[in-house]
Amino acid sequence: MLAPLLALAVLAPQWGMTGHRAAGTVTWELLSPRARIVANALLQATGPEDASVWADEVRPRRPETAPLHYVNIRIRATQFIPERDCREGCVVTAIDSFAAIVADARRPEAERGEALRFLMHFVQDMHQPLHVGENGDLGGNRVAVTIDGASSNLHRVWDTDIFRGLNDAELAERVRRRIATMDREAVAKGTTLDWAWESHALSRDVAYQLPADAKLTPSYLARARDIGEERLAKAAIRLAALIERAVGARGSATGDRSTSGAGASPAAR
Repeated sequence: MLAPLLALAVLAPQWGMTGHRAAGTVTWELLSPRARIVANALLQATGPEDASVWADEVRPRRPETAPLHYVNIRIRATQFIPERDCREGCVVTAIDSFAAIVADARRPEAERGEALRFLMHFVQDMHQPLHVGENGDLGGNRVAVTIDGASSNLHRVWDTDIFRGLNDAELAERVRRRIATMDREAVAKGTTLDWAWESHALSRDVAYQLPADAKLTPSYLARARDIGEERLAKAAIRLAALIERAVGARGSATGDRSTSGAGASPAAR
């Protein structure tokens, strides 16, 4: 049913509360018991759902973190150039930085816990296509669209509108079903930049492929929801792998996730 998609959405933060919270729930289910114990200790009394949205809640009083929620790679770009795309910091470098802090047992637990909250949110953000690819329009925020006659903008559509009508538990169940069809080990491979390029390709090839009248069709919205659920599933798998690696629960079996080769072109997929 597409009816829930056709309602006017209020402006919401990245993936909306529902997307972030659902991804947080499923990530915790994927963790090994040891990793979950360590991660829970770092989050203290905060559950993974609330921890997943914390970075948005503190953003107004921590304005220096605002650029870390996204990376501005123009949709026709073929390389990630930090001096151009990440001048004030960005989600690509933030993920690696906060993962390193979580992994550093010499740091205070409060600092590591804050880093884990940022890591959770930013991994989820980076899997939203319009948090990576953009077309000089603030990642689609300046692209006006209509859904069944109601006004919205392209970024909001991909953040929130596609999940209208689903609560946290319902979306989490959809994400679980997606994960059940995936090769988790294969999904967890690659670098942070590899994962960003996936989102970039989807922004270019799907999100920005709009009808001339900017009236989003049921088929566009259905595809967007399908992609959104898949991206949340991959975010959960990859975040779980990062946490496992950071707390030493499974060593380095999933490989190096740094942005090594930052100027490289996207890997073949």
